[in-house]
Amino acid sequence: MQPKQVNPKKFELTINKSQLDDGATYRVVLGNKAGECESTAELKVEKPNILKLVKGLSDVNVDEGQPFTFSCKITGTPKSVKWFKNGKEIDSSDERYKLSSNPETGEYSLSVDSSIPTDSAAFKVIFANDKGDVQSGAVAYVKKGKPKEAEARAPTFISPLKDVDIEEGDTLTLKCQISAEPQPTLKWYCNGEELKPSNRVVMRLALDGTATLRVMDTKKSDAGQYKVVATNPSGSLDSSCKVGVLSSDEMPSPPKFIVPLRSSDAPLGAKAEFNVKVRGVPKPTIRFQLDGKNIPIDNNRITLEDMHDGNWCLTIKEVKEEDFGTLRCVAENENGKDECEAIFDQTGGRKPKARDEEGYPPRFNVPLWDRRVPLGDPMFIECHGM
Repeated sequence: MQPKQVNPKKFELTINKSQLDDGATYRVVLGNKAGECESTAELKVEKPNILKLVKGLSDVNVDEGQPFTFSCKITGTPKSVKWFKNGKEIDSSDERYKLSSNPETGEYSLSVDSSIPTDSAAFKVIFANDKGDVQSGAVAYVKKGKPKEAEARAPTFISPLKDVDIEEGDTLTLKCQISAEPQPTLKWYCNGEELKPSNRVVMRLALDGTATLRVMDTKKSDAGQYKVVATNPSGSLDSSCKVGVLSSDEMPSPPKFIVPLRSSDAPLGAKAEFNVKVRGVPKPTIRFQLDGKNIPIDNNRITLEDMHDGNWCLTIKEVKEEDFGTLRCVAENENGKDECEAIFDQTGGRKPKARDEEGYPPRFNVPLWDRRVPLGDPMFIECHGM
């Protein structure tokens, strides 16, 4: 702690890198020959509520009738704790599974007093709060009869396939994690047709049960429904997902103005047009503002027209005094927003010179923008200047 006198009438106390035990009631006393005065304040130091897995779930092996417990430990305080068995959420009212939680120590557990064969399953717990979520999974093996006969387990998915969108030409990677004994054989399908290994298609199954499919240099024809089927002597199970292969123009992206607003002027009663061009996926919504307030589009004196291909035109048919000021155009979609602004003035007493007479520095109204193209395809790069 570093007390400091800033000036004859100002004092401060600085605490660098505050810790939990710095939380306390602080008192300052000022005094001189005439007397003294004091002031107090309370400091609370709060620990950031970020969830982190300290100890995850571990697989358990038990004989039928024996108890078992899954336990884990986290830091941070979750708003919700959900347990799952083979992907289905476990109801807290289910008497077979006893759920225990201790937010103070960060310890959480699921217990079974007397196991049965159907308890052989993949279990998972998900902790979540406003900062994000963490999860952990494990498998319970409940043996019935002779140990060797009970070791065989039908495939179960600890982590199933997930839907994904990728850009054309990139590498598609699908992953899932499977628990089974013995290790299952896998078959991958795309739109109902079995995939075979090739120079573009690679399949792997790791010892921990992680199955991976990679498709290099993706094409539009690679899009569709993908499925993996895991089979062993005890049974068969599948998982599926949707894959989208999008061109660069189809990939989700925030709005970006290609042609922004330009400052201009007009006399009272004249017609004024303001044009912009914006890119973004999905298609952005457009609104115009004047001095920070949305311009009402009445489709009579003031209209806003979608000119297609990202071009928009705001038209004021009869300019009034209140139309002058700072114009702003705002484009928004679910991936973000962009804006541009310009000044709209009333034409002065002198006749404005043509731009060609005045001279002006060059500028881009359509600049270069990043592109990706599949190997071997033609590529065009263009820009527009003025």
